Amino acid sequence: MEEVFARQANEHRTVTSRTLMDNRLYAAKLLFSHPLAGAQVTLGGEYGYVNRQNGYWNREGILADDDSRIKDNSWTLFVDYARALGTVQLQGGVRYEHITSDYYESGVSIEEQSRKYDYLFPSLALAFPVGKVRMQFSYRASIYRPSYFQLRSSVTYVNRYTYEGGNPHLQPVVSQNLSFNSVYKWVYLSSGFRRSRNPLVQCVRLYTEKDPTVGILSFEHMRSYSMAYASLMLSPAIGRWYPSWGIQMMQYWYPASTPQGERNFDHPLGFFSWNNAFKLPGGVWLNVDAYCNTRGEMENIELLKADCFLNLKFYKGFLDDRLSMQLQVDDLFGSRTNHARQYSGIRVMEFDQECRCSFGFTLRYKFNPSKSKYRGTGAGEGQKSRL
Repeated sequence: MEEVFARQANEHRTVTSRTLMDNRLYAAKLLFSHPLAGAQVTLGGEYGYVNRQNGYWNREGILADDDSRIKDNSWTLFVDYARALGTVQLQGGVRYEHITSDYYESGVSIEEQSRKYDYLFPSLALAFPVGKVRMQFSYRASIYRPSYFQLRSSVTYVNRYTYEGGNPHLQPVVSQNLSFNSVYKWVYLSSGFRRSRNPLVQCVRLYTEKDPTVGILSFEHMRSYSMAYASLMLSPAIGRWYPSWGIQMMQYWYPASTPQGERNFDHPLGFFSWNNAFKLPGGVWLNVDAYCNTRGEMENIELLKADCFLNLKFYKGFLDDRLSMQLQVDDLFGSRTNHARQYSGIRVMEFDQECRCSFGFTLRYKFNPSKSKYRGTGAGEGQKSRL
């Protein structure tokens, strides 16, 4: 039970809501792996079933009630091929997915929001040495499925002018990914490019045409966009000091809708890190980690200020690491900020959140520290991440 009070002129509004969520998941996975003509071939299949019920009731009638149910059946077949040709490693595969999603409102099937999907996802990777440098090129097609929370029909009251809700019309987002990685001793270089089709972005639209002052914050499909990144990491070991320097650049090409019309968000973002792990006497570890990022743009969000902060962590293990203690200090100097502007449909929202130093202490004891002999990946991981 939830009660929200919103001030309207000189009076209060009471909004009472009751929410029900019930999830059921069944999943199975089967793998066969066998050497074949000098290669390793893996065949597999996976089945998943999800039954999710959403219920939402508003006693005052300000928001619409919701009694919806989603039933998902997914079948997956895949094959992977891996082979070594001298010093060259070749790996390729293909994955086929068939998904049936049935949507119900008050027990009645809604055909418009019930769908069937068939996807084919290829992948290819090639790894080889150049002198002492190890390189790898790879391509893969990937998919992001909206969470069941994003697909709900219910609307939550935030304040008099803003509601928040799901969107049962959302569809999966398919991306094409290219990447290049190389390693030389303690030097790591990584770069990549991604093209996303019909991405999901949180935005605000009118709740009803009758009252233009009330907007609903939800997810919508936007135009396709591209993103590229490159990162360099240096991680040497110097005695008892294990430093790590990192730099990453990200570049988006995103067509954002602004009050002045459509604008291409393409200002790059830079991220910098300097992490330090010190192995002190007595088995104590000290971590001193510094992070910074520049101004820039990421999808429909514009970061307006550069940001820098420092974290500390002390760790000590006892009894062969069965017992451990950890003290963590985040944002030691209280210098972290979160100043950003989000272009969200009919509204532009600006955030200027001041972060503060925080402390945490963890005491952990492992009753059964032995590692399991099972090396499987489990079934239904994709469905579980959406619940």
